[in-house]
Amino acid sequence: MKYLKALIAVIILVGADQFTKWLVLNNLELHTYHPILGNAFGLYYLENRGSAWGMLQNRQIFFLIITVIILVVAGYIYYKLAQNAVYKPLNVSLIFLCAGAIGNMIDRIFHGSTLFQGAVVDFLYIKCIDFPVFNVADMYVTLSGVAIIILVFWKYRDVDFHFLLHKNGTESNAEESNVKASESDSEKDENNG
Repeated sequence: MKYLKALIAVIILVGADQFTKWLVLNNLELHTYHPILGNAFGLYYLENRGSAWGMLQNRQIFFLIITVIILVVAGYIYYKLAQNAVYKPLNVSLIFLCAGAIGNMIDRIFHGSTLFQGAVVDFLYIKCIDFPVFNVADMYVTLSGVAIIILVFWKYRDVDFHFLLHKNGTESNAEESNVKASESDSEKDENNG
């Protein structure tokens, strides 16, 4: 059931991303600014054949390979994560990361005159600070990436991820790490009190 919910969530998120891009393709002209909040924020349709901020232009096959690797690693981690509620924020972050990667991969595969040579449709523009134009999938990737970094470095401990390397016992390893973390927190409280 966990995997079905994740799949449905990814499909909905990718659908939302692709729907916004469809709206842009059918309603905006390329390289034309349409203000929403004056000169602060608006829509600016741009086709990006590179990565973030336009780096590595025309390397679509490279990006497709990297995307597949990211999806495999994220899928493996999601699969190995215990059903324990402590991993829910990480599960949600992985779902958003996968949705963003898939959303931009669809553009690179299909949004071009040749299959696998397409461009990512970007359209959200924070003009007041001249921030690079981005899209909904970029927001998924960026926000989930930040969340994953925060979770890995500040919420979880090393022992919380030992189960990723073991074939069996993900539940028991996760429970053991949570018990150890609780014991460690109790010891700290006793020493401070």
